[in-house]
Amino acid sequence: MTTRRKPLVQPKVRLRGDLHKRLSQAAKKAGHSLNQEIALRLDQSFSREDQASATEDLKQFVKWQLEEAVRAISTATAGINLHSPAQEEFERRRKAKEEQEK
Repeated sequence: MTTRRKPLVQPKVRLRGDLHKRLSQAAKKAGHSLNQEIALRLDQSFSREDQASATEDLKQFVKWQLEEAVRAISTATAGINLHSPAQEEFERRRKAKEEQEK
């Protein structure tokens, strides 16, 4: 079974001289052509955008899940006194900090 390669296009791109030099040096260091260097860097930029979008989606999902969990816990523990030593220490420190700020 042969795989068909996607057709290539040859766009004309104008670059500043310093950018062309940097790309050429990077291509030489990596051992590939200037064209491959440019294509690789463009592809990586889109991959970063895709990853950033997926990360933001995940953050929103986790935030929503946490909010749901807090609501469920609040509902389940309504009217129950759940003071723990850690919570009491937190409150003590918060009050001490408030006193210092006065």
